[in-house]
Amino acid sequence: MADHTQALSFGAAAADYDRFRPRYPEPAVRWALDGLGSSARIVDLGAGTGILTRGVLALATR
Repeated sequence: MADHTQALSFGAAAADYDRFRPRYPEPAVRWALDGLGSSARIVDLGAGTGILTRGVLALATR
């Protein structure tokens, strides 16, 4: 039987991590997305709390 205790350990600190970790600068996110078409699919593998995902979505909805 596998012990998943370690895999769940980030959950206790995730809210603080998300609150205090600096966001990605918008110009950096724009640079990373430069050249992708409007129908491109993006995968934020290992997204953690979703900080980068939210930044990408914010640009996509403008």
